[in-house]
Amino acid sequence: MKNRRNPARQATGYARVRIAGLTPRPIISISTNSKRINPTTPLTLSSNCIGNCTNIESITWRIYSESMNLSYDKKSSNFTVPKQLFLNNPQIKNWKFEVIYSFPSTKGISSLNIIVNQPPINGSCLISPSIDSATDTSFTISCADWFDEDGIKDYLVYVWTSDHSKKIFIGYSSNSNFEIRLPSSSLNVIVAIRDRFDSITEYNLTARVTQTDEFTDLSNKFKIGNQNSINQLIIQICQELNQKNNELIDQAVQNGIPLSNISISSLDDQSPSPSSSTKTTMKQSALLEFTRQLNFYAKLREDLTIELIQLPITTLNTIKLQASTLAQLTKATNQLTRLTVTNAANRCYRLTRALFSTPSNIAFEDLQIVATALIECASNVLTVRRYFHSFLKKKTSNFIGCQRSIARTYNCFRFRFDT
Repeated sequence: MKNRRNPARQATGYARVRIAGLTPRPIISISTNSKRINPTTPLTLSSNCIGNCTNIESITWRIYSESMNLSYDKKSSNFTVPKQLFLNNPQIKNWKFEVIYSFPSTKGISSLNIIVNQPPINGSCLISPSIDSATDTSFTISCADWFDEDGIKDYLVYVWTSDHSKKIFIGYSSNSNFEIRLPSSSLNVIVAIRDRFDSITEYNLTARVTQTDEFTDLSNKFKIGNQNSINQLIIQICQELNQKNNELIDQAVQNGIPLSNISISSLDDQSPSPSSSTKTTMKQSALLEFTRQLNFYAKLREDLTIELIQLPITTLNTIKLQASTLAQLTKATNQLTRLTVTNAANRCYRLTRALFSTPSNIAFEDLQIVATALIECASNVLTVRRYFHSFLKKKTSNFIGCQRSIARTYNCFRFRFDT
């Protein structure tokens, strides 16, 4: 205590106070993995009640901005805000989220402010040579004038033909001007300009690439290549091989070779044996020619797999790129040798383990691309398992474990982003 007239005169003491009939108010907290989010990513909020929280009557979530006030009544401590809320309101940068716990005699409230990370703006990208003068598979992409207050992190390149949802990741660069090798066909090219906090702006380009059909001197091409160029070369060759494989199968069927003799069926199906009449009418020359070409392409895939597994796994971009390559490399299951299957399965497993060790705040889009590619690779490997059962019976559990690990990794991240 301090004397009001003479502050120098002070005294210290204490008093015991007993309060009857009052219950401490519960403490409510709200949290998320980041207070800075990207507009293309759903936001997952978690709340927690500390203290006497046994008689919760309701939990209400409220969303505030300068132009709206939304309320959701649901008895759940977690709340997922769909990404459409941010995409449909790009002009709103600051949001406030509030949770209210209602009890019989009191309420507990907590709030959290979120900033939406704005994507890069005002730039453009060009691809050369132009669509009318392209004679090779090597192109240069030049991006200029992109601005973001957080800085530009890198440029990601995807390609697709007829279905945007099946786009393939083929390369990345931290430089605004870089070379890229594209698969052989008429392509839609997407350049994703990404800032330091993974907010992305997509820029669409078009390219027409002539089919090279050059499978020679690959060892020298791999020696002078880097992570990007080697994966792009493998993807380019594999896409050509996949197209040739479809044509080869169609031609073989037209020549009287049963489909069951040339295709790998699913694990649950039993391929019927050709009837005696089919055997007698089968054109032996067509079968020999088909087998010759099949063995050539299978050996080429085997060599490509050997090159792929020598590449280092260092960053999330390398995981994405190698997973994308593996999905293309194992797509034609009737061209996979025992060595190809073994190397692909082992690399698939290593990439899955590397994905496990990445930070939990990686972009959902990145996770989705990696998980989809790895699951496709694991499924392709499992498809040929029974054909090599005597050789692979000790490794089967590793393949299944690889697929389960990928799915578990995907789900571990997805529960925070699920819309």
